[in-house]
Amino acid sequence: MKAMNRYLLILLIAGITTSSFSQTADNVNGQLTIGRVDSLYSEELKEQRTFWVYLPQGAADTTKSFPVLYLLDGDAHFYSVAGMMRQLGEANGNSIVPESIVVAILNTNRTRDLTPSAVSYMPNSGGADQFTAFMEQELMPYIEQKYRSTSYRTLVGHSWGGLFTLHTLLNHSELFDNYISIDPTIRWNGLQFLEKAKNRLNEQGLGGKTLFLGVANRLPEGLSLNTVERDTNRNSEHIRKMLELTEAAQASKGLNFGWKFYPDDNHMGVPLIAAYDGLRFLFPWYRFDEEIIFDQENPMEAKAFIALVKAHFANISDRFGYQVVPDERLVDRLGDASLSVRDMDKAYALFQLNIMNYPHSPYVFEALGDFYRRSGETEKAIEQYKTALQKGETARVKRKLDRLTGR
Repeated sequence: MKAMNRYLLILLIAGITTSSFSQTADNVNGQLTIGRVDSLYSEELKEQRTFWVYLPQGAADTTKSFPVLYLLDGDAHFYSVAGMMRQLGEANGNSIVPESIVVAILNTNRTRDLTPSAVSYMPNSGGADQFTAFMEQELMPYIEQKYRSTSYRTLVGHSWGGLFTLHTLLNHSELFDNYISIDPTIRWNGLQFLEKAKNRLNEQGLGGKTLFLGVANRLPEGLSLNTVERDTNRNSEHIRKMLELTEAAQASKGLNFGWKFYPDDNHMGVPLIAAYDGLRFLFPWYRFDEEIIFDQENPMEAKAFIALVKAHFANISDRFGYQVVPDERLVDRLGDASLSVRDMDKAYALFQLNIMNYPHSPYVFEALGDFYRRSGETEKAIEQYKTALQKGETARVKRKLDRLTGR
């Protein structure tokens, strides 16, 4: 029965995402686009800074604002991370992560911007704090004003970008809620950075912050994670120091920490899979279990189910720090799923919840019209379809209305 329910849910989602809420890439003059190029002049850095921006599909609704993921080494990782955010947060009914804006920052002087301290053998190094000032005082306000972003932010970086991500967590933790550091250059400036990091992880309260650490396989031949800590050769130092960092992070008071070792991926190959795992780690509380709608062994009354949906989004609101109402597409799917099992009270309650939360959306009135049509209440269906047309929906709803009115 559970397998059948899962199959039915997949069919419902497949049908919905090709009708009321289409999932297509932006098509501009016959070209598929996934983002836009933007830039601003930085007084802090005295140069023009370019960044690429991915907007989620929900950005078409001008009443919505979105969390932001800031991505270092942007030109190297934009395509993969934007694609993952779309797949995990929008495509095919997925809600594993929240719909988010991705801001991928391109480099001008990577050595300067991403390193936390100057070293004699690397000119222009040590400008991380100045780059942080650019992000805090110039880039973030610009993104908030132009792209309707919220104050909930994630920072993702690899290699030197991973080093910068750790530096930001330890010295400017208030700027981001989440940090994904992928195989950071942990031995920067000898081992001074690592020692400071361990001390700060031990001293600082990082309650409410989340860190995911991705560790590439740099094990010398013949060694494993279980044996490398006893090794003393320099070629195993990086992995040994990464393990020291994980121990310090696990013991850090209040920090929500996770990490993963990738035995099949080297330093340059690890960013994609570690970013994916990191995103999955950040948001275990975001996804609503849609299959609960098919639980015939423990059926839930409409009122209790609506309360469950509202409680789930109240928890999301608490974590984000601002109100998030139940997602329109999720509630629509749950309503259609209820219809499929002839739970009319639950379906009606869900469609009404969407109308209450999204009174300007044509889709919610179309959905209630479909409910009335399937219930045999033709006049009420006609009324809802007419309202949908007034809100902006056209061809599909008009066809439904014409069939009911005999036109």
